[in-house]
Amino acid sequence: MKEDLYYLPEDWPEDLKNETLDQLQKQHEDYHKVITMLIQEGVHRSRAKEMARYVLPYAHQLRWVMTFNFRSFMHFQKLRNSEHAQVEIRNIAQQMLEITVSDGRFHHSLSAHGY
Repeated sequence: MKEDLYYLPEDWPEDLKNETLDQLQKQHEDYHKVITMLIQEGVHRSRAKEMARYVLPYAHQLRWVMTFNFRSFMHFQKLRNSEHAQVEIRNIAQQMLEITVSDGRFHHSLSAHGY
């Protein structure tokens, strides 16, 4: 079984983090129980996992793959690598841009967009 991942903002007070972590762990336990119950009722595992996600908290951390063409990537950067963007997505956007810059193959395209 994969590890249950979740995210809490780094600037939360420790006591609030600890209380919330306890709640998150309970919600993830409930998620696994719901999957088991649905499978026992004859629901296919993939559908059971899909249905059980309704008990997961908003803080549940997802793993996903995103594909862009370069123009869309630059649009994403404009929106999400901005002081107006949510801190967490801004950090992701900054890391994505750093990786793209360090790759070295996109110098001219990045330069055309002001990077």
